Amino acid sequence: MLIVDRTIEQWSHRTILLFIMKSKELRHKTKVELEKLLTEKREKLRVLNFKKGLGQFKNVGEIKNIRKDIARILTMFKEKNL
Repeated sequence: MLIVDRTIEQWSHRTILLFIMKSKELRHKTKVELEKLLTEKREKLRVLNFKKGLGQFKNVGEIKNIRKDIARILTMFKEKNL
């Protein structure tokens, strides 16, 4: 369980907008488009993790963002199946 010690007022406005915009964009995509996007994100994550392991990649924040994108896409799948 993830415990967040910030209230909504403490989040930056930019962070909230990025999350909301990303979710809105995903809600308008079809299941086929979401599957394609999920495949692309997983492949990119695989490549970046490989580069990180070799010491060729330093921006670990990008890996974190891709993992969050994958989680958002999977959440949209579950919402559409309900």
